[in-house]
Amino acid sequence: MKTRLLLGILAAVSIASSSFVIACSGDDSSPGNPTPDASTNPKPDSGRDPSTQDGGVVKFNSVYTILEGSCTGCHGERGTDAGTPRGALALKPEEAAFRELVNVKAAGGACATLGDAGLLRVRPGNADESLLYDKVKTEGGHTPRCGKHMPLGTPMPPPMPNEQVEVIEKWINDGAQR
Repeated sequence: MKTRLLLGILAAVSIASSSFVIACSGDDSSPGNPTPDASTNPKPDSGRDPSTQDGGVVKFNSVYTILEGSCTGCHGERGTDAGTPRGALALKPEEAAFRELVNVKAAGGACATLGDAGLLRVRPGNADESLLYDKVKTEGGHTPRCGKHMPLGTPMPPPMPNEQVEVIEKWINDGAQR
């Protein structure tokens, strides 16, 4: 009887000391308490999309990074050896790109008549009425109002990733701020 009691006490002490070691190590995993992971215990972060500043408003520098990677090969700088940018749209340097996009009538090629009708390259606050968004949006089989989807080039690049299109859309809907 004493032996059973002694074994019971030893087992209880062993379990208690194991629990103490686990608690002190910061690992509170056990059958009833699984190891926490990112879904149950997310790491704190800034809570903000990296393309946004000022409380979640997308700024042009985030959009320009996208345009520079996908568009400036054809829509480069005016007055360079490359000649006139396609569609009469120059997207280099960044300051010129902003001036050429925001509140500017669509011009050049198949879209010129829509510009005459009031379509803007970027209409702040309304991505659906902006030619830039119209040309890069491919989701749901969308067809642009004029011309072809962008980016366009040789060899044919893939469509702009939806995440990038969403940044452009948000920038326009946020007011197309510099």
